[in-house]
Amino acid sequence: MLRILFSVSIILLLLNNLSAQEVYSVKKEGAWEFGYSPLANSNRINNQIVNQLALVHKKIIEKTSFTFHYNFQLALEYIHDGQLDVNMVLNPDICKGDVHIRDFNLSELLVPGKCQFRTIMYNVFGEPVFETPFLEMQIANLKSGAVIASFPDSLWNDGNRLHVDFISFNFTEVDYRLFEFELNSIMNYYAAVSLSDTLERRVRKARVSAMSPSEAFGAVVFNSKSMRLLDDALQTKTLLTPGRDPGQLFNTVSVNRFMTSELKGHLLSQDILKANLGNVYLSLADAYIATLQDVLKITQNIDHQSIPFYYRLFSNCLSLSQINAMGKLLNGYATKYNHGRVDLRLISLRILQALEDYATELMADGRFAEAVDVLSSGEKFALANPAVFVPESLTEMLRQARSGLTFSYTSVVQKALAKKLPDLAHKYMDEAEQYAEKYKIAELQSTGLSALYQQMADQHIAKANASLMKKDYRDAIAEFEKAYQLHKNKTGVTLNSTFNSGLRKAVDGAMAEILTNAGKSIRSGDDKAATDFITEAISFSEFYSNYYPDHQSIDSLKAELAELQYSRLLNAAFSAKRDFHAEEAMHYMKQAAGLRSNFALRPSEIYDTLLVKVVIPQLNALYSKGRLRLWAGKPEEALTIAGEVDYLAGIFELSSEPSISDQQKELIKQAEASLCSRLKGEFESLVNEVDDLLSKNRFEAAEPVIAEARELIFHRPFCGLSAGRLNEVIGKHRHAISWNKMQKESLLLIELGNYTEGISGLQKAEAVFNHYRLDTLGLMNTGFLDLAMKTDQLPLIQYSTDYYIGHNLPDKALVLLDRMRLAGVSAEQAKAQQESLGRVMAMSDLVKTDDPDTKILLRNYTGGNKWYRLFTEVYLYHIQNR
Repeated sequence: MLRILFSVSIILLLLNNLSAQEVYSVKKEGAWEFGYSPLANSNRINNQIVNQLALVHKKIIEKTSFTFHYNFQLALEYIHDGQLDVNMVLNPDICKGDVHIRDFNLSELLVPGKCQFRTIMYNVFGEPVFETPFLEMQIANLKSGAVIASFPDSLWNDGNRLHVDFISFNFTEVDYRLFEFELNSIMNYYAAVSLSDTLERRVRKARVSAMSPSEAFGAVVFNSKSMRLLDDALQTKTLLTPGRDPGQLFNTVSVNRFMTSELKGHLLSQDILKANLGNVYLSLADAYIATLQDVLKITQNIDHQSIPFYYRLFSNCLSLSQINAMGKLLNGYATKYNHGRVDLRLISLRILQALEDYATELMADGRFAEAVDVLSSGEKFALANPAVFVPESLTEMLRQARSGLTFSYTSVVQKALAKKLPDLAHKYMDEAEQYAEKYKIAELQSTGLSALYQQMADQHIAKANASLMKKDYRDAIAEFEKAYQLHKNKTGVTLNSTFNSGLRKAVDGAMAEILTNAGKSIRSGDDKAATDFITEAISFSEFYSNYYPDHQSIDSLKAELAELQYSRLLNAAFSAKRDFHAEEAMHYMKQAAGLRSNFALRPSEIYDTLLVKVVIPQLNALYSKGRLRLWAGKPEEALTIAGEVDYLAGIFELSSEPSISDQQKELIKQAEASLCSRLKGEFESLVNEVDDLLSKNRFEAAEPVIAEARELIFHRPFCGLSAGRLNEVIGKHRHAISWNKMQKESLLLIELGNYTEGISGLQKAEAVFNHYRLDTLGLMNTGFLDLAMKTDQLPLIQYSTDYYIGHNLPDKALVLLDRMRLAGVSAEQAKAQQESLGRVMAMSDLVKTDDPDTKILLRNYTGGNKWYRLFTEVYLYHIQNR
């Protein structure tokens, strides 16, 4: 029974703490398009995501995009007196666009990590009454709901609405790393499927070919390297791969594993291999190099997206197990053909020497990247091979190859700069720096990085100036921005004297083009295109505010556009009035009035005519509708209509018109009087209900009634409802409410195993109960001892027993010790409690009398039960040795 009470208490407490009174809620959907942006203020990581998608789809980056769809819910919640919180829950939905790669859907990865937005609250008239600054939050936090704004409840009225403006959605560095990892995993998966097919064809061919030992060794090297790579691919499990294994990789790898194993046995069969010609060790080493050269040709002919996976065939070493397996194969061959046992150390040294010779040829041809991979492969081979050490000559050659690679990078950079290709030069220079940093190659610094970057910046500025001469202002701005980024990110790069003046000309020219297009659109009557151009001009001028401080041209165009729209709206309103479509005419007039007010447009005869023939009759009709609602006993609707008319009268500057203002005052006066009369009765009834519920100690039932009463107070402030009467009633029962809260929280803590805090809380609650004599209210106090006696939780009983022993309350501890016995605790398990209580009871009895009758006392304490044997021994010991 007590467990049920505990569970109910937990549920009630959690609901009380976690729930809030919802005043307003709205659900909406939205979408955000991601595409490549060349502007300097564009998000770098967003561009990286789009660039990766462009690569895998083999599209140009400007033509690659996807749309992120989402839905969100706004809830206005009353949490505590005088304050309202805006809670937002945002749930990512699907992504559309370039989001599929063959059999894989990337939508799950294309959820941006954060968003920037602001919250605005509008009143019934559409005017903003509250607005937050721009906020940036993690979408992961918004999924579970987060408070995004708070404001005083006095700002809220019926008819208000909440709106969220999303400024941007952006991916984070963590998002990009995960996306890149998953993308690489997908590419590797398909490359592994392709490699598995290639391996199967080669194994089948080897099975029916007559080969020499060196050719067989080369085939087994390829097979072993391939199987190692395929096994790695199978062991890689990510969010998306292998998924449902669309390429059947698990099956084909299993087949290849069997076939490659069977091939080794086949190659050792009698008369399968041809006799070997020449030195066995040299021919085997040559076969190893031939295999690497074969793999290199494969990597040069496959899809560029599969190259990183396939290239590991070229650069990865053989594992120790694979080396031993090949040693067994060679020894089997040697034994069968009487060549003597193969020397694994000698063949390993021959292979390493062949690798160095091959790398020397590659470096002589300037193929440093391939030389680095060949030598790295040799280094890994030697490290995995117990028969040899890494030769110093190989280590030195690897250092030279890496240095040569960095120098070849800078050579490519210089050639690109000589051909006036600074973008290409920058790409290779970045790769060179990353490579030098990875392998700590200090020689790169001596190549004069600053001078190369300065040359790049100068070329970008020169290209920008050339674009200026052609009046390609956008291209010029892009080149100036590239120069500026080099200046900002690379030490020692300066901008020449033409940069500022050139950028100013480019910005002025680009702005002039936008404004010219806006003007043409206005003159052709295309106000939508004109609006888009003006919006673009505003955004452009804000970003380049240092170079374009004058907004007069933009303001002039906005006014010109407003004139066009104003004239069009008045004509539309006039046509609607002529066709007896009064509401449609009113709709156009509202828009026209807004433009007239915002841009101080010239007086218009047609406007004044429509004001008299459309607007004023509509306002009068609304007042008539409001009075009908009032007479029908619906004062709330009458007030809503009064508010609507007041808003419209303000738009059309008719608020001071006597015929309008008199009707407004009278309608509001009568509606408020009728509504407030009813609400005061409802409020008083709610307060009485709260009093009745609290008097009966029905605290949970009273909470929603209290919330309803408070809602009346802050929703209808003009009625003069005061929280004083409600607070007075609540205050009358404050001690019982406080006790109830303390009791529930303490029971929850105890249920969760926090006995120290829970028991402390129960004792405080018990003190409140006794001090204020709450038993007269019909409450049932659950004290600590009562709780421990009723519970079935053995840890709580033991804790409670120790607690009372420690607080020198042996009588209560003895009752709980017997409760432990009845609960099935063995005497050995209760050893600590029996010893402590035996000592405490003995000391207590000695205080009462110098010669206690131990036989009678022990019978009272233990009832003669053998379970108390240790308690009895300790008790007698302390009595007899006082």
